[in-house]
Amino acid sequence: MTESVLKPLHALVLEDTEDDVLMLEQHLKRGGYQLDFERVETADEFEQALDRGPWDVVFADHVVPGYGGLTALKAVQDRDLDVPFIIVSGKIGEDTAVEAMKAGAHDYVMKSNLARLAPAVDRELREWTRRQDRREGKKQLYIQSAALVERTLELERSNRELEEFAYIASHDLSAPLRVIAGYLELFLHRHGDVVDDPARLLLGSAVRGTERMQRLIDDLLLYSRASNDPLELTDVDTAAVVRDVLEDFSTVIAETGAHVDVGPMHHVHSMYAPLSQVLHNLVGNGLKFANGAAPHIAISAAELDGGWRFSVRDNGIGIETRHVETAFRMFQRLHGAKYAGTGMGLALSKRIVQRLGGEIWHEPAPDGGSIFYFQTQGAPA
Repeated sequence: MTESVLKPLHALVLEDTEDDVLMLEQHLKRGGYQLDFERVETADEFEQALDRGPWDVVFADHVVPGYGGLTALKAVQDRDLDVPFIIVSGKIGEDTAVEAMKAGAHDYVMKSNLARLAPAVDRELREWTRRQDRREGKKQLYIQSAALVERTLELERSNRELEEFAYIASHDLSAPLRVIAGYLELFLHRHGDVVDDPARLLLGSAVRGTERMQRLIDDLLLYSRASNDPLELTDVDTAAVVRDVLEDFSTVIAETGAHVDVGPMHHVHSMYAPLSQVLHNLVGNGLKFANGAAPHIAISAAELDGGWRFSVRDNGIGIETRHVETAFRMFQRLHGAKYAGTGMGLALSKRIVQRLGGEIWHEPAPDGGSIFYFQTQGAPA
């Protein structure tokens, strides 16, 4: 093998015979290594050389005057050094070799069989590289885990602060808002007959504005609490949940001539209030975003492995594919002031479903309109 392709090998050699080191060098050269070594003979020399490292490999004779391979190995281990340690000896019995390997030596090679030396070095350097890679991988995993823990704690702090802020904001903003609305309604009640129609319209618009602001504050409070309220799972009759939701919308259903189909519902292990809120939002959207014809809504449920998938289908105006992701964000009103609302319904539904360990998504209905699916965890109750 030519000099140009020899791999450099920086080695510390514990050996009291210089000729034996030259033999090591020759065999390693045949195996593809250019040996760059420091030969030491005593404990002090060996330990001082260790501290001057790093070394690619350590070769140690099993016995040198006043010192030995196993003692040298302990010096390496005491320094917590990860370096291939190979015992090279002229006389070593099987029991001694086993003892050396148990003590932590990576290999041993007889001086009478130095042809094994280069392959042993190849193997141990590969193993050293794997150990380094694993160590670096664990280090990076630890760093990432620590960062994740920190981000999680920061998120928990932020969520607590958001909930506290939302509660305070709800209370502090609602009080003056109620005062404003109260005075407006009182003014209309007492003086409505003396103001002209344009003024009465302006006052009515102001009242509706305060009502919408109150709904917005209430929705923000619900959103902040949706992922922090404790989960207390119990037996929930989803048929009763749907009946209650439809009862809430009974007036709207009658006024619009809406038709609602409800498939078989089941008892599930979940929470009444969150399920009710999600269905209330989805059914409400189906009634609100009508497409000229009488609303037609279909509600169904299907059991899955380890959970349930609910669907709410309507024949309304639907959502364009490019707007679906936006529709699930806070305060998104895709149609502006054309339709009443705060733009919080789908965002709140998403947060609630995620809190229940599930997901929610939208698909366009084949004949127009929307199908909202949401999947939750929980076996049959």
